[in-house]
Amino acid sequence: MVNRFSPIITISVLFFTIALIFTVYAGVPFQNAVVWNVLSSLDVIYYTLPISYASSPLVFAASVLDVLVFVLLAVWLAGVVFGFVKEIDIKGKIIAGKIKKLKNHVIVTPYNQFAMELVEGLKKAGHRFVVITDKEKVAEGLIKEGILAIIKEPDSIDTFYDAGIGSAKDVVICSESDLQNIMIGIAAKAANKSIHIISRVEDRMNAGHMETIGIYKTVSPEEDAGEEMANELIKKTV
Repeated sequence: MVNRFSPIITISVLFFTIALIFTVYAGVPFQNAVVWNVLSSLDVIYYTLPISYASSPLVFAASVLDVLVFVLLAVWLAGVVFGFVKEIDIKGKIIAGKIKKLKNHVIVTPYNQFAMELVEGLKKAGHRFVVITDKEKVAEGLIKEGILAIIKEPDSIDTFYDAGIGSAKDVVICSESDLQNIMIGIAAKAANKSIHIISRVEDRMNAGHMETIGIYKTVSPEEDAGEEMANELIKKTV
């Protein structure tokens, strides 16, 4: 944030310095000039210069520069406040609070067409679930639909902690890459050893590797996997 607003700060300091020099050259004592320019830059009418100084063209020019400094400071302050609010991520805090209250929910990651079909099945079945995606626009779209989504890398242990894996029932991994599915599965198991994992598999030869890391069921897209996964989760609760 500092780098982003450093040009504004630099220009403000430059304008203030020039304004101070103009004021001093107009004959105003240095200390008085500093006080007057500072207050003028802050748009505070507390200290006024004697008329003999105020009528000087240099002082007028200094006043104009002080006004510019005030505008720049206002822009900088607005940017700082906006950045602070954005960093707080109020919406993210609300979602995190809702996830903490979940019990026996399903974690779906990453989000793609395959996962979308699964999510629709979970919604129809009344399952509670959380979606993990590393795409901000995707997460925003899901949140607008009332779906709990977090924006993080799906193959991170911390990500699964944020998704409430400690109280979750299942993790469903939907990537088109078997390698990524395995990496995500390892992270999920590291976060919760007892979690049940269902994974999409592209090459059936990789199913054995997935079972080795603790993925108890693999489903191939050719088997209408999205619907099958949803049915598998439904059967477990009946």
